[in-house]
Amino acid sequence: MKARWAAVAAALVLSSCQTQFVGGWMPWWQSTSDRQAELNTISAAAPLMNEVSPFWYAAHGAAVDLLGNGTTLDNTVASLRAAGLKVIPSIVDGNGKGVMAGILADPAQRTAHVQTITNLVVAKGYDGIDIDYEVFAFTDGRTSWPATKPNWISFVTELGAALHAQGKLLSVTVPPVWNDGAAGYTVYAQPEIIPIVDRLRLMVYDWTVSAASAGPVAPMFWVDSVIAYTNSITPAGQRSKLQLGVPAYGRHWALNSGAICPDGARFVDSVTMEEAGRLAATKGLAPVRANATGSVPRTQAWGEMKFTWTEVVSGPRAATPAPTYTPPATQVGQVNGTSDPALTPAVRLNPPSGYVTCTITHVVYYSDEYAIRERAELALANGWEGIYIWALGYENTNTWTVLSQIP
Repeated sequence: MKARWAAVAAALVLSSCQTQFVGGWMPWWQSTSDRQAELNTISAAAPLMNEVSPFWYAAHGAAVDLLGNGTTLDNTVASLRAAGLKVIPSIVDGNGKGVMAGILADPAQRTAHVQTITNLVVAKGYDGIDIDYEVFAFTDGRTSWPATKPNWISFVTELGAALHAQGKLLSVTVPPVWNDGAAGYTVYAQPEIIPIVDRLRLMVYDWTVSAASAGPVAPMFWVDSVIAYTNSITPAGQRSKLQLGVPAYGRHWALNSGAICPDGARFVDSVTMEEAGRLAATKGLAPVRANATGSVPRTQAWGEMKFTWTEVVSGPRAATPAPTYTPPATQVGQVNGTSDPALTPAVRLNPPSGYVTCTITHVVYYSDEYAIRERAELALANGWEGIYIWALGYENTNTWTVLSQIP
């Protein structure tokens, strides 16, 4: 841990770099050792950073509950403050389908929810709050959006006024809109809320989540399209509010064209940047920069990393079907921690019984430090505040060295 910290500190001392253009979410489920290592890294990387969002709260009904240990959060916040960083915790929507939409539709419940959030921020002395309500996008269904959208605007307006009256900041994290507004998650009313919020964070990752086929997590043609749309609806003077969400993780697919395979042979799993590099090393493989393709051609040298291999696997096939897999959408979710068990199969599909053999093709896409740098340079070139990393602790040490080299 000390070596990681020292390497980051040394790189920043020797560089004349952009300052305060990086932030990130810090998840509550990190182990004690991983959290302390990341806090040490953040302390060393503080010249590059402006703020951190502990990913630690969830809305249940109109209440807001702590997800992790309160003492651990307090200690984390103290460390972040000691590094000179703003602390803007995130609140996720922990409700089921339609619950938060119903709360926002009721003026009394909406106001109560606003007051609960404001009271939390003031009582804990946070610099602000980050609202990450993704159930509208990924659970409620698109048919609900016309009804939800005006209530969402009212909620953001009311919460912004309440927080600003206390000298606090409002950040809103949303899945993106692209293709000139024809695709994406328009329920979050970006044009209407950008004048109200202090931060608008766009989660530009999870382009490919299917268990059936592999693909990039955040292809650059998509990032380009998101930035183009967002710039088109954001006045130039307000683009400094924008933060580009970037992944410090990837996905590992184990695929087969249709043959009967042993239990657990086919899966899709998340891997952190560190895990992906370690997996490639154990297989003796050299990841290559994947070529991006899409409706908007892009030929820049820095894209996501990719490596692949095949293997023949044999084993039992259970008679009882296992639950089918429903892949996550763009919704931010937990990426497995940095441990070898995180690389084991995670999804089982329906089999007949018996002992079988099949050939599995493994494909891994992930962002490395240069992919993160490319996105940071793109955000800065467009007048955005910078990038927001999902998640702090998933990146490798060299990420900070490479980011420190941005002139």
